[in-house]
Amino acid sequence: MTIVVAALMAVVCVQGQDRLEVTVPLKGLVAPCCEGPVQQALKKIEVVESVKLRKKGALYGAEIALKRWNSLAMSAIDKALEEANAGMGSSMGTKYEVDDSLPLAQVHFFKTAEAPEEGKLKEALGKLGRLASLWTTPTGFSAAFDGPRQPTLAQVKEAAGVETTDVYLAPSRGRIRLSCVEHPEKVALEPAKCPECKKVMVKVVGSAPVGK
Repeated sequence: MTIVVAALMAVVCVQGQDRLEVTVPLKGLVAPCCEGPVQQALKKIEVVESVKLRKKGALYGAEIALKRWNSLAMSAIDKALEEANAGMGSSMGTKYEVDDSLPLAQVHFFKTAEAPEEGKLKEALGKLGRLASLWTTPTGFSAAFDGPRQPTLAQVKEAAGVETTDVYLAPSRGRIRLSCVEHPEKVALEPAKCPECKKVMVKVVGSAPVGK
């Protein structure tokens, strides 16, 4: 049985500071007994502050609150789910995975094996849909799309023309998040300096939430 959820990001303000939170759509949780192992595995990710699993009917989503300044690497999620699969998932005859319905609005940064060529990248991604913004750094890129019909995460990775080594998730406020050119895995929702290099973070536009 495959369980699919298309979940939206959430941003919670706590005492004047932004709590970074993303909701990751999962599949493979076929019974309530699956929740504990998945939740515990996700909590072990270094940048994760807390995890809540929400079930509506047959759907699941992992609401993941992140420690300040941090985005969430898909590789870390995959590793955590592999751990859960080695235990409960295997005994249940199922496999826990991030579902393909993960919205681009939550995708912050595509880390690449080599520096992307902005011109070629812009042309390639423009063929996928209404490209609203493109931000490139020596280590990868961030692409934002408009409109109700947007490419999937897999389509963006394939069209990029450069190997994607990881994908980072982060919330935004009004489609804007701030990040560092040298440390793009660091994010904020208000004007700030990078905690690593102390340079002023720049605005990065995110994709429009579909259906909003």
